Amino acid sequence: MHRLNQATETGQKLLEHAAPESRGEIEGRLSSLREKWEKLNGRVETQTERLESQLELWRSYNECTDSLHRWMADIETELGAGTEPRDGLPEKRTQLKKFKVQGDDAKQYHIVCLTGEVLYVLGTENVGLGC
Repeated sequence: MHRLNQATETGQKLLEHAAPESRGEIEGRLSSLREKWEKLNGRVETQTERLESQLELWRSYNECTDSLHRWMADIETELGAGTEPRDGLPEKRTQLKKFKVQGDDAKQYHIVCLTGEVLYVLGTENVGLGC
């Protein structure tokens, strides 16, 4: 911004002392310089918004993966404690129900994580950091 102000001030001073036939060209160049600066600022603002959006997606994805890791550790602990074969049929049915519940939980976490991955991929494809 400082350089733009310097260039504009220098251009204004130059206009005061320039020949009348050169003033149009100088004014045009100053105007072009201001337009380019505004375009650049607009692109920077757009990219900043996109990056902030990606950062929020990344945070959300990290929260999901952290939750998944905690869940997996809990399941590993539960499975390690309850995997020895049961003697009676009622105990085996109870153990089977517990495993089914854990299997359903695993399917739900899998769906949540896949959804998070899809959202992340879609978000990164829409970033388009090219200027």
